[in-house]
Amino acid sequence: MASFSNPLTALTLNTALKSRKRPMDQSGRDDLLDWCGGMAAGIFAGCLYFRETFWILITATVMCLLIHEMLEGFRREKNQQLERQRLKDSLNLLALYLRAGFSISEATKAVGHEMQRQAGRNENFANPWQHAARKLDLNQPIGRVYEELAQQLGLEQALWLAGMLNIGTKSGANLVAMVLETEEQLQAHLEFEAQRWAQLATRRLEALIMAAAPFVLTFLLSMTMSDYLQPMYQGKGPWVMMAVLLMQLIGSGCFYVLIVEDHSGNSDLVMAVFMDCLAQLIHAGLTLPAAWRYAASLQQTLRRLRQQAKRRVGKDHEVDRMICQVGGALAFNGSLTEALSRIAAQSPAAAASRLAGMILQNHKRGGSDLGTLLKKEAACLRQQRLLFLQRQGGRREIWLIFPLMMMLVSSLLLAAAPALLSL
Repeated sequence: MASFSNPLTALTLNTALKSRKRPMDQSGRDDLLDWCGGMAAGIFAGCLYFRETFWILITATVMCLLIHEMLEGFRREKNQQLERQRLKDSLNLLALYLRAGFSISEATKAVGHEMQRQAGRNENFANPWQHAARKLDLNQPIGRVYEELAQQLGLEQALWLAGMLNIGTKSGANLVAMVLETEEQLQAHLEFEAQRWAQLATRRLEALIMAAAPFVLTFLLSMTMSDYLQPMYQGKGPWVMMAVLLMQLIGSGCFYVLIVEDHSGNSDLVMAVFMDCLAQLIHAGLTLPAAWRYAASLQQTLRRLRQQAKRRVGKDHEVDRMICQVGGALAFNGSLTEALSRIAAQSPAAAASRLAGMILQNHKRGGSDLGTLLKKEAACLRQQRLLFLQRQGGRREIWLIFPLMMMLVSSLLLAAAPALLSL
C-alpha cells in the first residue's frame, strides 16, 4: 500500500508512546503508592477471610495485583483524557491564530509560547510545542516538525494532524486550509471521546459501588459473627472462605465487565475516522483513488498506534479489511468502482456496505459534494454510537441478575455454612 510520507511510515510507535508516559520520578512514586495501597488492602482482605498466615498471604498477593492493575488503568485513562483536553485547547489556539492571518509556522510558534506561559504543572504537554516552535525558528520543514510533535505527544489526534500536513505538502494543497479543516474534524472527534468517556465514567462508579457490596457485607458478618462462625466450621474454615471469596470475585468481576465493557473498538467509529480523512483529502483537491490510498495508509498507522497503546493485538474489523482490500486493488491499478461494488454486495459490515454504496451512488450522479456527504455521514455515525451506548446500558440490566445472585449466594453460604456442616 502506498505511504504518504517516508518519515511518518518510519515512525516507531514505541517512540510515540514514550511521550504518553509520565516522568520517571512521578511514575515511580505513583507505582509505589499503588503497590503499597494494594498490599495494605490485600492484607486486610486476607485477614477478613482467613485466619491462617498462608491463605492471608495468597489472598493479599492476588488482591494487590488486581488493585494495582485497576488503579493503573484508571490513571492511564485519566491521563489520556487530560492530554486530549490539552490538545483540544492547543488546537483551538492554532486555529485562532491561523484565522487571524498567521502562517502555520507563526501560529505554531505562538501556540508554543502560549503553552509555555500557561504551562504551570503541565510542562510535559507544553514542552513538545515549545520544541516545535524552536525547530521552526531554525527553518526546519513544517511537515517534519509536526511529525516529531506527534511522536512526542503520542496522541492519535496529533498523528492525524501530522499525517494530513504531510499529505498536503506532498500534494501541493493549501496547508492553512487543510489545517483548519483538520482542526474542525479533530474537535468533533475529541468532543465525541469526551462524551463517551463521561458515560463510561458514570457506569464505572456504579460498577465499583456494586462490586464492593459483597466485601462490605462479609466485613460486617466477620466483625459481628466471627466468634459464632469460626468454631462451627469444623476445621473447614479456609475452604468455606475460599469458596465465598471466589464467588464474590467472580460476581464482582462479571458485574464490572457487564457495566464497563470497553466499547472503543466499534467498526462504526473506525469508519467515521476514515470518512473524515477521506472527506478532507477530497476537499484538498485529490482524486478519489488518491485520497483513498492516503487515507487508508493513515488509517492503518492510527490503528497500529491504538493497538500498541492497549498492549494487545486486536482482530481486524471488517471495515479495516474493506479499506485494505480497496487500497490493494488501487495499488495494482485496479478499478475503484469495481472494488466498491464488490464491497457493497459482499461485505457483512453495515458501515462498510453503506460507505461503498454511498460513494457509488454519488459517482453515478457526477461525484459532486462527496466530501461534504462523507463528513455528514461520519458525524451521524458518532451520534448513533452515543445513542447505542445509552441504550446498551439499559439492555444489560437484565444480565446483572446473574452476578447479583452469585453475590447473594456467597453471603448466604458464609452465614449458613456452620449449620450445614453440623448436619
